[in-house]
Amino acid sequence: MGKQKSFIIVGSTFLALIVIVLLASLIGSGKKSKCFFAADTYYVLKGSSIDLAPEVTTAGRIKKCEFQYQLNKPNIALVESGTSSTTDKNMDCWVFLDSESSETISDFRVDDSDVITIENHYWCVNGKSTGIMPDRDYSEDEIYEHAVVKNVVKSVWMLNGEETNYIYKEGITPVRDEASGHWFLEGVDTGYVYDKSIPATIEGIDYGEVELTATGTVNGKKVEAKTIIEVVHQDPKSITTDYINNTVYLAADSTLTLSYFVQGNSSDLDAPLQDVTYTYSSISGQPSGLGTVSDDGVVTAIKEGSFNVIIKAKSSSFRLGKVENIEVRIRINVIPHSKVEVEQLEKTRKAINDIGRVAYTPESKEKIDTASDLYNSLSEELKAYITKQEKTTLDDAIERYQKLENQANQ
Repeated sequence: MGKQKSFIIVGSTFLALIVIVLLASLIGSGKKSKCFFAADTYYVLKGSSIDLAPEVTTAGRIKKCEFQYQLNKPNIALVESGTSSTTDKNMDCWVFLDSESSETISDFRVDDSDVITIENHYWCVNGKSTGIMPDRDYSEDEIYEHAVVKNVVKSVWMLNGEETNYIYKEGITPVRDEASGHWFLEGVDTGYVYDKSIPATIEGIDYGEVELTATGTVNGKKVEAKTIIEVVHQDPKSITTDYINNTVYLAADSTLTLSYFVQGNSSDLDAPLQDVTYTYSSISGQPSGLGTVSDDGVVTAIKEGSFNVIIKAKSSSFRLGKVENIEVRIRINVIPHSKVEVEQLEKTRKAINDIGRVAYTPESKEKIDTASDLYNSLSEELKAYITKQEKTTLDDAIERYQKLENQANQ
């Protein structure tokens, strides 16, 4: 989802439901009107939002309830009455296949009356471009061989807590129309009415804390409630490194500053906090004291052998869900060779890993030749550290390129 006003619900309970229950229930007589938020602090992702409402109690049935919301730092978050959010939904959509059987899922729901065409070199549904290009302009007989219906999961809009069939599109958000009181999408009236009283949508703009004040009337009585909104990063989901198979070779008495990246669920939002801890971990059958790792991730190789360094996301990085064990293990192999030789070994491993998909192109040939030359320049002792899988990758790439070259010259 994009950063521009993308909305998601955060929290274990949809607070709007609490309000609905309260509005529909009878509260015991003799109680004064009270208004309060269930939590002292609520968390929202930057670029996303939460749907939020105070809880209300009063004597007898709640007949009329109106609220206004105010934030003391508008540069941290925004607040609007009525709620919009997204949820996943299974629906039948048009899917377009190319000649190699790969598929592209469109954002067009299927209707029995749909007419599929190719216009100006784009797939179109009822004359409207999908933005998806076919391999070629298929004939009428071929079109429905390449335009098929599939049940897929799509992110759709929820408006005031009600699931709709409007598919989320990046950069497009529901707009409140004051004249009609309806939600509009891309200038079209959805017919869904937005609630002008409670609950409200709180959108995170920048990291930090802001105080939210809800003031209003319940059955004619003035009430007020306050809480804190904290705009936060995503929770960590995984940790990745650029080390091949998360393995590193070092010479004794050398150092390495570990690099990593903490990833979240969404690549369209800012990354999670990159705060981690580093822990030395012995490997079974290996002696201890083969190296050290500092609090800032500097590994020092002391003597020959292997050990692990565990990079783990700090618990303080988790603000939206439960704390999880998100970590990656880096195997450090300290070998009896000079620093220059070890650097040559690592350069060779990287070159083999960078070959990627083999094609009959100058770029592909250059990658294969570079990896091959580096491997051949290694001593027999250093070649022993190239894994069987890495050597197979290099040999297969050389063979594959040779076949492509022979085919091209026939």
